[in-house]
Amino acid sequence: MADSVVKNVFVTGGTGFVGSHLVEELLRRDTHEVRCLVRTDPKWLADLDVEYVRGDLSDVEVLWTALDGVDEVYHVAGRTRAPTEDAFYEANVQATLNLMGAVQHAAPDLDRVLVTSSLAAVGCCEQDVATEGVPLQPVSMYGRSKAQMETALRDRPEMTPESYAEALPLTVVRPPAVYGPRDRDILDFFQAVKRHVCPIVGSGSAQT
Repeated sequence: MADSVVKNVFVTGGTGFVGSHLVEELLRRDTHEVRCLVRTDPKWLADLDVEYVRGDLSDVEVLWTALDGVDEVYHVAGRTRAPTEDAFYEANVQATLNLMGAVQHAAPDLDRVLVTSSLAAVGCCEQDVATEGVPLQPVSMYGRSKAQMETALRDRPEMTPESYAEALPLTVVRPPAVYGPRDRDILDFFQAVKRHVCPIVGSGSAQT
């Protein structure tokens, strides 16, 4: 990969289920130097060539340091479980806005910012296929927090119609339910099915 341009990448949530796989893939391509924001010992990244920045998304000065010299940002951090709407808001909306504010301050010339939302932000969709333009009708606290996050990103003060062309190259992705190695949520369902135990919602008469 001698002729490839090496990108300096900052990843939030790199110690989690999805984020750790992202970090592994970035390193596998041999075109990225990866820096991760961590709060605890990164057991899934322990043997990888990754730079760690200790802190969290509430500490703006830590974010400024973490963003120094970065070309791309992948924001994967967030909560899928929380006891209250406020807790979800703090983790999924306010934390994202903190990061975007730090980007504007410390790294306004980034090549890419990718933010992870969720299909839960869409919620009930009356169409067979949910396109980017469908109304957001989330049905869970988690989904509402992701919808709020997307709306907050779209409505940031600097995002006027006249500034879209000059705005940060921001991409928001909406993964559906994700499963695989290191999963802590959906694995229980598959293990139950393996034991021939499958929960049925409603009368059990649904065909799709």
